[in-house]
Amino acid sequence: MSPRLRLHPGRALVAVCCCLPLLACQQLTNPTASVELQESLYELQDLLVQMREETAMLQGQVDSLQFVVARQDSTLRRMANLMGMPVP
Repeated sequence: MSPRLRLHPGRALVAVCCCLPLLACQQLTNPTASVELQESLYELQDLLVQMREETAMLQGQVDSLQFVVARQDSTLRRMANLMGMPVP
């Protein structure tokens, strides 16, 4: 092997020590981007809470309408029974 291609352990250590800070700097993030992401997550959380509340309200309305329809259905069945008409 030629002397140029051999890597000395001391030079390799220096090369690695020089590259580590550069790699570490690439891992740093922009703090404003992190804050914006956190704000977006809070807004999303608020929207999800609103959707849950609206869903609960709509479910209550559906349950109420089902009760009204069931009561009207039973009333119609009683009237048909009194008149002697078959109910399908």
